[in-house]
Amino acid sequence: MSFMKNSIMARLRGRSVREIYLYIEEKIVKSHRKRLYNKAIFTSQPSRSYVLVPYFSEKKIFDLDLLFAESYCCHIFDMLGSGPQKLDSKNAAKVDLIQQISSFDILKIIWEIEKLNPEYKSIEWQLDFKNWHLFDVLQKSEFIQNSESNGFDIKLPWELARCQHLPFLARLYRKTGENRYKDEILCEILDFIAFNPIGYGVNWKCTMDVAIRVSNWIMALDLVQESLNETVDNIISKAIYQHCVYIRYHLEDQRKFRGNHYLADIIGLLYSSTYFSAEGEMKRIQEFSIKQLFSSIDEQFYEDGGNFESSLSYHRFSIELVIYGLWRILLLSEHNDLCRQYTENMQIYKKIIEKAGSAFKMMFDATKPSGDIYQLGDNDSGHLFRFYHFGEMVPYEQYTQRCNQETKVKDDIWNENELSCKEIISIINAIIRKNCKNLIFDELIGNVFKTSGIVPILIGAYDKAGNGKRIDEKNIDLSKFPYIHTEKIEFEGQVDLTNITPFCYLNFGLAGLKNNSLYLGISITDVGQNGRGGHSHNDKLSYELYAEGIDYQCDPGTYVYTESLKWRNKFRSSLAHNSPYFGEEQNIIGENCFELKQRTKCELMELTNRVIQASCRYGDIYVIRRFELSERKLIIKDYSNEKFIEHPEFSYYSNGYGKKQLNKGGRKL
Repeated sequence: MSFMKNSIMARLRGRSVREIYLYIEEKIVKSHRKRLYNKAIFTSQPSRSYVLVPYFSEKKIFDLDLLFAESYCCHIFDMLGSGPQKLDSKNAAKVDLIQQISSFDILKIIWEIEKLNPEYKSIEWQLDFKNWHLFDVLQKSEFIQNSESNGFDIKLPWELARCQHLPFLARLYRKTGENRYKDEILCEILDFIAFNPIGYGVNWKCTMDVAIRVSNWIMALDLVQESLNETVDNIISKAIYQHCVYIRYHLEDQRKFRGNHYLADIIGLLYSSTYFSAEGEMKRIQEFSIKQLFSSIDEQFYEDGGNFESSLSYHRFSIELVIYGLWRILLLSEHNDLCRQYTENMQIYKKIIEKAGSAFKMMFDATKPSGDIYQLGDNDSGHLFRFYHFGEMVPYEQYTQRCNQETKVKDDIWNENELSCKEIISIINAIIRKNCKNLIFDELIGNVFKTSGIVPILIGAYDKAGNGKRIDEKNIDLSKFPYIHTEKIEFEGQVDLTNITPFCYLNFGLAGLKNNSLYLGISITDVGQNGRGGHSHNDKLSYELYAEGIDYQCDPGTYVYTESLKWRNKFRSSLAHNSPYFGEEQNIIGENCFELKQRTKCELMELTNRVIQASCRYGDIYVIRRFELSERKLIIKDYSNEKFIEHPEFSYYSNGYGKKQLNKGGRKL
């Protein structure tokens, strides 16, 4: 004991009063947290009175649904460009070692799994199954390194451990009544609990992924709506409680910018805390999460509705988090006094809800007639829930080219369309009662949403947040610019230009033209994240063009983050985009893969239903780009004080994280 005291005194000798205070505070918090983790809460029964699932016609895709379900039950996963991989685990050999650091009796969990499904095999939760790197489940999560260009990608095990395939299986269980799907859901949750002790291994490294995982568990359990036996219920309830406490004490609260990670943390906290009744610690966490949801909406989105991370895919992800968070509060208000209190007083958040409505409208304007979003900024294929799959079956050779991955399967392979907005748009339409054909939605909204007052607010914001007004041309004599470059894109047929609607979101930095058959979107963003630029690209004045079912110009996408800093920088470089090029990067690419130092300043100069003109300044360069649209062609004219440099067409395209394909002439293959 004296040795321990001497050790602590030696550690604190010479430290300031503040440093000693922080050390003691950390020890107290860790001790308190450990007690909370090991505290079992079994007095509260989960609330499963309402279920909201996006509605689609399933006649054409139901066979594919069954194919996906079979793959998941066989533990074959295809995520982030991995190709189909069977992920049965060898973790069983580590049972004794894991038991020493786990707060659960692993043998009891294994016994419950065997009762549900004697043939069940554990999943390899810690594996980067694209690069076949196995993370150590016995290593404390806080010490796991996520360095760049190390040849493996930490996002692969994170993606699997989000368990987003479980609500998909639960939806099919509700439709088919196939008990195998329900048992698989319970087995996988128990499997994860057994072989991922809290605070150890890669799957406790990132709080956002912890939050997404527990939300998917709860959604799947809500959809299954089955009473569990007492032992299984106790195990899962304790694990959900531990997730809740872990999130609360590991919030990704970076004061300079609280981005999508913090918002996801709050949603996970909301879902996990409201799994229990509003008593004691849970009531405090519930109230905290509800307040922080509204604060996060206000922080995440500009006045025009744009997301401050300067990425449209992240904008979509943030909207998904917001809509499911609001939905959770409103649906639980019938039997949760705290949620009812906030629902009845929703008018005090009217301005924040209107900002959310503007964000929804911006996502619609950023979505092409094909249903795909303009791929501006980073796209790492992030979602909260995945109830459906959108994509196509492609030949094996084409898939391996797209994913840069050799697979063991030689048949046609599913290629997920990570740019599709059909599911999230359906969710929004369901909630604000637009094009809703599902009677369950109608009853749910009529009884809960309408009486809360949130529907009129959302619809009002949607109607008035178009931001598509004309911006008159500024008096700049383009003839005085010494360097001019002209490009012409001819359409394959005549394009219908009736009902063209201009749109602009100046705080975010997006402008464009859109109707039912044409989309032209222009990037005039800053680097986002209050100057950090973690998810922005050097794409200023670049554009995407879609007309009559053809993608004429597309943003190249993102491909990867930490797996390869070389490829990360290639895809976010000026050379990768169809912006005017002068031989240098628009913004300075930082030393890590989540940094882009601001030096560009963009301005929208003119916007009509046929013309867009915008400018960009950086260093000594001043360039103006003018788009002139007609039924047969789009003409792009660039004017600058510096000489343009021709650069070769970027050879690659990625429609989702980890996937890479050859790109010809700017068009998607």
